[in-house]
Amino acid sequence: MKRFIYLLAFLPLLCCHKEEGTKVEIDVTLHYRDNRTSPLYVTIENNTRFAEEYRWTFEGGEPATSTKRDPGTVQFITPGEHNITLEAWNISERASKTYTVQVDSVVIAGFDVQVAINNYAPATFFINNRSAGGASYRWQFEGAEPETYEGADPPAITYPSQGKYTIVLTVDNGSALTTVSKEVEVRESLDASFSILPSFEDMDDMEAPLRATFETRLQGVESLNWKCEGATITDASSVDAKMYIPVAGTYTVYLEVSNGKEIKQV
Repeated sequence: MKRFIYLLAFLPLLCCHKEEGTKVEIDVTLHYRDNRTSPLYVTIENNTRFAEEYRWTFEGGEPATSTKRDPGTVQFITPGEHNITLEAWNISERASKTYTVQVDSVVIAGFDVQVAINNYAPATFFINNRSAGGASYRWQFEGAEPETYEGADPPAITYPSQGKYTIVLTVDNGSALTTVSKEVEVRESLDASFSILPSFEDMDDMEAPLRATFETRLQGVESLNWKCEGATITDASSVDAKMYIPVAGTYTVYLEVSNGKEIKQV
């Protein structure tokens, strides 16, 4: 009889000890495949202790729910924040914990380059950013002014010298970088000089009447025009122009050249 009484007295202590020992301890680790760009794959490592039942909710995920202890890999496609919630319980205890995952947008990187007037130096270009899904943008304009820019829409850029240059755009979506580049060519700047070549019979005496042609050295020239007051010039818009001066005197010959956006007179 005494043994039975002692057992009844000890039984509540055993119950209390059991309840304290079965408190659910949620412990979950999330493993990401590659970067966090959509589609995002998250593998669940469940180290929860003292639970007998599980209910997972994957907001925006596939699958959307699970009752397995180890649900495996979950796929998230829609960019943004998504919650992973685990409810775990045993006969005497229930616990819940939520984890947040960030899904970054897919990056489409691209841009167009348009020249202002023409590509003779100094040449100005406009940039049209066609990228999508980026959180930040960094531009590199080697040899141009400005040389760098951070932002989606860069200002017009100017290359002062002739050459081939590469424009580089780096797009960051928060977890991965995407880089795209394009090459632009800047042609030579506008320049011109010339010499007057008297005809063979006038080469020694330079006496009136004088007939002459021109030897030109042109750079970046799209159009030209010869002028000389008191003289007659045929084919005045051609490098093969001819000049006739009927009367003795001092004359000034002008060569005006243009590349479509700049004019120089020699």
